[in-house]
Amino acid sequence: MNKSLKIHFQILNKFSELRGKEFTKFVGVFTNATPDKYVSATHHLLSRQRGVYVPASYDLAYSIKIDSTSENYYNKVSYSENGFIIKYFLPNDIADGQKERDRNALYKNYIDEIPIGIVLKEAAGYRILGLGEITSFFNEYIIVEPFLSNIGSGDILKEEKEVEKYRITEAKYLTKVRLMQSIFRKEVLNHFGKKCLICDIDQEELLVASHIKPWRKSSDKERLDKYNGLPLCNNHDALFDRGLISFNENNELLTSSRLTEDQVVAVNITPGKKFSFDSVTESYLKYHLKNLFIK
Repeated sequence: MNKSLKIHFQILNKFSELRGKEFTKFVGVFTNATPDKYVSATHHLLSRQRGVYVPASYDLAYSIKIDSTSENYYNKVSYSENGFIIKYFLPNDIADGQKERDRNALYKNYIDEIPIGIVLKEAAGYRILGLGEITSFFNEYIIVEPFLSNIGSGDILKEEKEVEKYRITEAKYLTKVRLMQSIFRKEVLNHFGKKCLICDIDQEELLVASHIKPWRKSSDKERLDKYNGLPLCNNHDALFDRGLISFNENNELLTSSRLTEDQVVAVNITPGKKFSFDSVTESYLKYHLKNLFIK
C-alpha cells in the first residue's frame, strides 16, 4: 500500500474510532496533529478555513466540516436511530480554483464510494460524527449518510461482540478495497489516456480500470500496479473480465468462440486489431490469455 493510501485509510479509521467525541481545541487535534495510535505521521483531519479538506497533491476529500453557527450556508444535520443524514451545500464559486478542486474531490469520493469524515462545529467546540458516504450528488448540494454505521465499535452488547467484531473487520476491509481501487483507477487512466482502449469512448464516468490479473488472484502490489490494468468501458470490461475477449502474444485482439459474429459487431470489436503494450503489461496479458480466456 503506498504512503498516501495508507495515511488516508488510517485517517478514516481515526474518524470512525473518535465518533461522538467532542473537542474545544482545533490546532493539534484537527490540524498539525502529531502521530498517534491511529495515524503514523503528522496529519490534518480538517481545513482550518474551508468546509472541505482535500490534501495537497491528492484528489479525494478527507472530510467536511458542518458549521452550525454559520449563516452562510443552509447545511442541515438530521438524526435518526440509524445515525445521521447531512444535506451539505457545495462551494458555489467555481471561479475559485480551490472551490472547484473541492467539488471535484467530493465528486470523486461519490463516484468511487469513498467515505469522508464528518465534524460538526458547534458554539462550544467541535464534535466528530464519524464517517459518512455521499449517497447523492447534486449541482448545489450533496447528501451524506452514515457509512456502514461507521467502522468503530460504539456501544456493543456483550452477546453481540463477535458479530460486531466481524462487521467492523469487514467494514475496514471494504474501505481499504475502495481506496485501493480508486488509486488504481487513477493510475491506469493516467497511464493509458482517459478513453476505452477498444472503442475510444472518452466519457470518464463510463470507464473502468479493469484488472488483467484478477483482484482475487493478485497480491496487494499487483492490485495497485498500473501495468496490471486496462482502461475499458463497461461493456468491454465485462467481456474482458469474463474471458470473452483477450490479447494474443502479438497483442492482437481475440474474441471467444462463444461470441457470434453479430454479437462481435454489436459490441464494437475488431478481431485481430493490434495494440502496443508495455512489456510488464504483456506479462499480465499472458496470464489472462492462459488462465481466463475462453477459446
